[in-house]
Amino acid sequence: MRVAVVADDRLVRRGLVALLVEAGVAVVDADEGSLVELFDTGDIDVALVDGVVDASDGVWVALVEDEIAAASARSSGAAGALHREAEGEQLAAALAAVVQGLVVLDPLFVSEERDEGRPQPGFEPLTPRESEVLEHLAMGFSNKEIGGELGISERTARFHVAAILDKLGAQSRTEAVVLAARAGLVVL
Repeated sequence: MRVAVVADDRLVRRGLVALLVEAGVAVVDADEGSLVELFDTGDIDVALVDGVVDASDGVWVALVEDEIAAASARSSGAAGALHREAEGEQLAAALAAVVQGLVVLDPLFVSEERDEGRPQPGFEPLTPRESEVLEHLAMGFSNKEIGGELGISERTARFHVAAILDKLGAQSRTEAVVLAARAGLVVL
């Protein structure tokens, strides 16, 4: 994964680069061209941006101060929004997640209103087999791949996935993984 760091303040940029390098992330010098050019030429996979930018069709994560700025970043096309005080490992994990097509939002920016309807502690527990299937869902496996890994049929895997979605109140496989991660059922 190749990352460009964008920040108006040179010291902030250097600090973010240092955090990412320490976390083992390859950082591309964003001063060599505009962010749009770096995305267009394929020189970077994702950008870490201090604030909000117009990054065209590129994938980027915004570092912001509050929920309002996070919403602004998301509406401007950011695939994620983290608090400016995020640690290097958290930044690296968020960048890797958005490169894989996930959306990342710092828990500080999720209001209680948005969590209504989400599974609360005490939702119907998963069976041991459903927990195994959920772990494979979190790794991005298809029903066929889950079946092959667990020695069950694709149809049985599909049945377990449907049961997981129902128990977690999720509408999609991705939402199920996100909800499970929030509930501590899987680690991403």
